[in-house]
Amino acid sequence: MNIPQSELKKTFLNSYTNFSELENALLAIREMNDNGIGISVIGNANDIDVAHQSALHKNDIQKLLKKIVGEETEFDSFYNRELGHLFVSGFLVSTFLNPVGKSNIGILSGGPYGVLRGFGISEQHAAESVKNLSNGDYLLVIRGNNSAVEKIASILVD
Repeated sequence: MNIPQSELKKTFLNSYTNFSELENALLAIREMNDNGIGISVIGNANDIDVAHQSALHKNDIQKLLKKIVGEETEFDSFYNRELGHLFVSGFLVSTFLNPVGKSNIGILSGGPYGVLRGFGISEQHAAESVKNLSNGDYLLVIRGNNSAVEKIASILVD
């Protein structure tokens, strides 16, 4: 019996300093129309600013991400003592809300770092990304087959 091997999974992580950059990246991914990937966005729910307008509330963030990524996109927010009020959308929602004792992973001090490391992000890149998150950046996390993620990474990182 010849069983085909599944392609290896890969994770891509990129930081964006403002929401319009993130939005442009998400629109580029949507144009590729690759259903073989999972997309998540992590950000600070207090710091979002679209086109230099006033800060948006988490409901506005959720509506924007659902409009760009898709209506079925999961979304949640939580308070992390080190990073503030964070939101997460997409495939990582269930991971961030996974219980550890009486708390969810996302609210634990090392939670976001641990989640990123668990998806194969290097120690240095995960630590740098969490630092960027604490400075108000938005993190785009893409997970999928190696070829699909490589294709997206080549477009997003010029």
